Amino acid sequence: MRILIIRLDAIGDMVLMSPFLRELRGLYPGAHITLLVQPQVFNLVEMCPYIDEVRVDLSLVWLWRQRWDLAISPRFDVDHFGASRILLLSFARRQVRWRDVRRFNQPAKHEVERNLEVLTWLGARPHDTALGVWRGSKDEQAAQRLLSEAGKPLVALVPGASHPAKQWPLEKFIEVAQWLAARNFTVVVLGAWNERPLVTVLAEKLGGQAIDLTGATTLREAGAVLARCQIYVGNDTGLMHLAAAEGVPVVMISRHPQGMDARFRSSPERFGPWGGPKQVVQPRVGDITTIAVHDVINAITTLLGRGISRSHAERNGATRSRARL
Repeated sequence: MRILIIRLDAIGDMVLMSPFLRELRGLYPGAHITLLVQPQVFNLVEMCPYIDEVRVDLSLVWLWRQRWDLAISPRFDVDHFGASRILLLSFARRQVRWRDVRRFNQPAKHEVERNLEVLTWLGARPHDTALGVWRGSKDEQAAQRLLSEAGKPLVALVPGASHPAKQWPLEKFIEVAQWLAARNFTVVVLGAWNERPLVTVLAEKLGGQAIDLTGATTLREAGAVLARCQIYVGNDTGLMHLAAAEGVPVVMISRHPQGMDARFRSSPERFGPWGGPKQVVQPRVGDITTIAVHDVINAITTLLGRGISRSHAERNGATRSRARL
């Protein structure tokens, strides 16, 4: 049996797909499963044990020659990435996707649950909803090298975001970073290479108390770095979902106002950190810029005050993150 999974959206969406991939393999243990993703996501899923092949390129000749038995596009939202078109062009004997526009009127569910709901249409009874990440010993070694001179404990700070509306003001991040540094935390700043201008300003304010890893890691290496941190503090990003998958306590700064319709794409009910300790900080009114520094600090102290901050060894015992040797 040949199965095609089409997932052409962002990093966080792919992290939230990990239970789907695990449960799909359980449903079809002998199938040859191909996963089609965006190039920027390839590193994240390259070592996934539930997939036989990961592709980032596509030609119609290749697509038609595969003679797919089953093709699935699990994206619940409006398809801005062309996955539905590829699904149709696959000429798979069975094609599965969300189609009824009335689905947007349904009560809000987390995207992990939406993904797994697709599998129930195929007769599955998903039971394991834990996130998973997959990396190798070289990724662990890279993280160890990048943090070799770091003090402890470590806090991951992510001031960037994929959209300006999701980005908390830099000057407020600086205040939080200074508060953390004053309490002997080492701030590890992560993000994409194009966010370096933001981080340069932050690092200058902290002097030698910040480790700037912006654009310096692959996704798997970033996961290994996050696994060594006591807590994640940052915007709603793919790295936030990766931290949650690593079992790291998460403080997520959300643009979604309190009391707003939970069915909206930005809502924590749909896209918040899945599993594990978390605090979601939302605007009471207005946009993300209205969130106060003290609200974020309160969220940090709430997690740390619960004794949630754990050692790396303890955390790895409670998460599905695994290193391949």
